[in-house]
Amino acid sequence: MRRYWIALAAALGLAGLLALAAVLHHYSPAYRSDEAVKASLLKSPPPQAVSAEASEASAAAEASASAAAEASEASAASAPSAAASAVAEARHARHHHRNAAPPEIQPRPPAPLAELIPFPRGSTGSAPEAIVPIPAPIPTPTPAPTPALATPPQATRRLPNVVSILYGTDRARSGAMPIDYTGERGGRLELGVVDVSVPKRHVPGKVERPSLLMLDITEDPAKHFVISRQPQVLSDDQFVQLARQRDQRRSALLFVHGYNQDFDDGLYRTAQLAYDFQIHGPVFYYSWPSRKNAIEYDYDADSSRQSQFYLEAFLKLIMQRAGVTRLSIVAHSHGNDLVLNTLKNLAAEQDGLPAGCCAQLIMASPDIETSYAAQLIAPITPHFQGVTLYANNNDVALFFSNRKAGDEPRLGELQRNGWPLLLPGMDSIDATAVPFSIFDFNHNAYVASTVLLQDIDKLIAVGLRPPDHRSKRLVLVRVPMAPGQYWRLSP
Repeated sequence: MRRYWIALAAALGLAGLLALAAVLHHYSPAYRSDEAVKASLLKSPPPQAVSAEASEASAAAEASASAAAEASEASAASAPSAAASAVAEARHARHHHRNAAPPEIQPRPPAPLAELIPFPRGSTGSAPEAIVPIPAPIPTPTPAPTPALATPPQATRRLPNVVSILYGTDRARSGAMPIDYTGERGGRLELGVVDVSVPKRHVPGKVERPSLLMLDITEDPAKHFVISRQPQVLSDDQFVQLARQRDQRRSALLFVHGYNQDFDDGLYRTAQLAYDFQIHGPVFYYSWPSRKNAIEYDYDADSSRQSQFYLEAFLKLIMQRAGVTRLSIVAHSHGNDLVLNTLKNLAAEQDGLPAGCCAQLIMASPDIETSYAAQLIAPITPHFQGVTLYANNNDVALFFSNRKAGDEPRLGELQRNGWPLLLPGMDSIDATAVPFSIFDFNHNAYVASTVLLQDIDKLIAVGLRPPDHRSKRLVLVRVPMAPGQYWRLSP
């Protein structure tokens, strides 16, 4: 009877969270408006980041942008310890049952395409080499009333703490301007570029956004991640050209979000990861159609499956046409289902994953059935320098996904033997010891834990393996099963 009381309590708790989320969503202010507060970035970069000449130019530069999309954060009314205990007890029961503020400015005239190339932090701040102008492509038809740009995209002068992101999406557009992507399926791949500014007092691992709970509802570029330049649609040729310009044999990053996320949620997370990891090469983001509704899990799951064709085309543009190398892919939650299926298809093709293109594959709290994931991962590992799994047995979101799937463990959980999934060529890390966070259902451990954030940083920067060489808190555990070991995060 105890397991049923736990399930009932969890269901009532979830209902309360959904009701609170609905209230927060209803009262969250709308930011994407022409009359919204203009983004104002830092006046100058740190002296060690750019040269004196670049610092003077940055201090005089003006920022033009529309503000970012609405943001909402769900929170929980129950105490963290109680939620963690409920999850742990429910898992034990199932195991036993189985016997196992800036001044407003006027927009500047557009600048040349070459200025889209950002100065990476730590560079000299010198201007990139001029590029040969590309001819105006034939606009690609889209269901939204706004056609693709007929001329190369244009941007303001580069400012410090700005992450420029090349994105792909198969979300539908709302038809509003500036470009706004919805949770509906667009049935086509759309490419673009967008700039996100990082607040001066950014805390690594966090995405600082306005929050009604924190009584901080006014968007402020000094305190929040904001869209400093609205999305601009690119043709295939424009996208490839920008990717080549930014590559220059430096580390590149692709982030794919999970379930219950809108376009801007994943966009801000991409900017946070790229900024914290100091990615000097191109930064990519893929957004598939999620409705950001906790009760529409099935819709999101179907959306991720139909997005495989579009993500495959997106990766081919990056790896094959643009020739990007040292690409690290970070997939979160249900985004792993989409990424693993797509990579398996590419691995089956000749030169689908070109030699040297893939650096690290990082699976954070993956929401995919374990035995199915094992079949997908096996043919992928030879194409990457490293494949790493971060599992967390106190992940509340995966707990509910587990129950929905008929009590089948997810890849992001510990398996019935008490270990994470073990596969040849994959480093498995048990991150259950991360501090419990009820505000995100303990589903973002890979960024909530400073140890894990630093671990991923080292993994992407230098590819250092095995994990215990990156951190003393990742302890090697020997087990009598191939490949015979995994790593556990110590408290």
